[in-house]
Amino acid sequence: MTHRPRRRHTVNTPPRTESHPLLLSGKQVTINHGTYSATVATVGASLRTLTHEGRALVTPFPADSIRPSFHGGVLVPWPNRLADGIYTDGSTTHRVPVTEPDRNNALHGLSCWVDWQVSEISAASATLSTTIAPQPGYPHAVAVFATFSLSDNGLEWVVDAHNVGDTTAPYGVGIHPYLQPQTDSPLDQWTITIPANRVLETTPDRLLPIRLHPVQEFENGIYDFRTARPIGSTRMDHAFTAVTTGRVTVHGPESRGVQLEWDPEVLPWAQLFTSDFGHPDFTRNGLAVEPVSCPPDAFNSGEDVVRLHPGATHRAVWTLQAL
Repeated sequence: MTHRPRRRHTVNTPPRTESHPLLLSGKQVTINHGTYSATVATVGASLRTLTHEGRALVTPFPADSIRPSFHGGVLVPWPNRLADGIYTDGSTTHRVPVTEPDRNNALHGLSCWVDWQVSEISAASATLSTTIAPQPGYPHAVAVFATFSLSDNGLEWVVDAHNVGDTTAPYGVGIHPYLQPQTDSPLDQWTITIPANRVLETTPDRLLPIRLHPVQEFENGIYDFRTARPIGSTRMDHAFTAVTTGRVTVHGPESRGVQLEWDPEVLPWAQLFTSDFGHPDFTRNGLAVEPVSCPPDAFNSGEDVVRLHPGATHRAVWTLQAL
């Protein structure tokens, strides 16, 4: 899927960013519209906060901290796990850095720890950009733009990737927000809807793909959330597909909620993770909902990998909204 890249203009108004000393999550860019407010940290182009009428819709993290567990990050040029950090493209085998050493995987691409540049900003919108330079393991040049825009309908989050090199690049994309319908209730009490018919079984030690199953048949249907029901004690770090509607909803016990929408034609997979970290500040206090363009280890299986040709652009769009 290709699009003509949008023309981009750098505005003269200085961006509203914090500086000196540099915070651990980078510069902070705040946008507002009506009852919505969001803060984006430049390291990883990460959605650090999103609120509606003062209520958090995503699990926040402190600005002066190293972002935990990919909170709010943009995942390019691949989301999820790449086994051993090794893949073959054509006749060439490539090796990228292993960033999940306990499982020996390369996790969530190459841009999560890059300090992105603020290239455009207005009161209700900001665009951050970076270029993935040709490098060992990924010898391609891809310019990436992440745009965050607030409106009455919530937050629209757009990621455009433009191949500025002369080689065809394998490419995948995702985002990593942790949804939080209300802060004063545990995840076990939240009710979720996942309109997906199939779930991916993975190896227990490395979370690498084994096979797809109908959600109602795998593990006695514990991952079947096609009809809204409480999460309860379910522990989840699974990829779902065969998505009927690109929309995950999460409600707290007081019926307040948040939803994440996307186009399943562009993003046919969604990874969901119940944040079972064992960390006192970030254990089961947010539901990671990661609509992505391809499944785990896609650079090896080839499944749903985008072939981004020289000059081509790929666009993915997500919308976060209070319920």
